[in-house]
Amino acid sequence: MSYASILAATVSVVAGTSGITGGAGAVVDHQPQSDRIEDLKSFFGNAAGSLINGWSVSRDSVDDEQEDGSGRRFLRTHGMLVRGYYAIREATPTSSEETFQSLLDAVHSAIISSTTIWLDQPERNVKTVNTTMTAAMISNVLMHTAELRFGVDEITVT
Repeated sequence: MSYASILAATVSVVAGTSGITGGAGAVVDHQPQSDRIEDLKSFFGNAAGSLINGWSVSRDSVDDEQEDGSGRRFLRTHGMLVRGYYAIREATPTSSEETFQSLLDAVHSAIISSTTIWLDQPERNVKTVNTTMTAAMISNVLMHTAELRFGVDEITVT
C-alpha cells in the first residue's frame, strides 16, 4: 500500500473507534501546529465544543531497503505516528485519566487488529505498536497525551 492509502486507512480506523466516532472526538491526517487554544479546539474539540479529544495521524520516518540485489524490488517501511490529546478533567465521576487510558486501549486494539492498515504485510510476521503516554501543557491546557508508533510495509517491484 502507498503512504496515502496507509494514512487514509489509519485515519479511518482511529476515527471509527468507540469514544471518538460520532463527534465524541476528532481525527486529522496531519500534525497540527499551533500555540493558540482556539486553534487547538478547532482541530480537536468534540462536537459539543466542550472537550478536547483529538487524534492526529502522520508519518515520522521512512526506511527504504533494496532486496535481491537486482535493483527491482524495494521494501519501504512507513513509520506511522498516531498522537492522542485529551483534556485533563478531575471534577467528573470518572477521572479523565481512566477515560483516556480506556480510549487509548481501544485505539491500540483497533490499529493492531485492523485488516485495512495491515492489508498487505508479507514481510512482517509480527505487528508491533509501541505506545508512550504522558501529560503535557499545550496551548495553556493541561492534557493527557499519547503516541502510538508502528511500521507499515510497502513493496515496490520495478
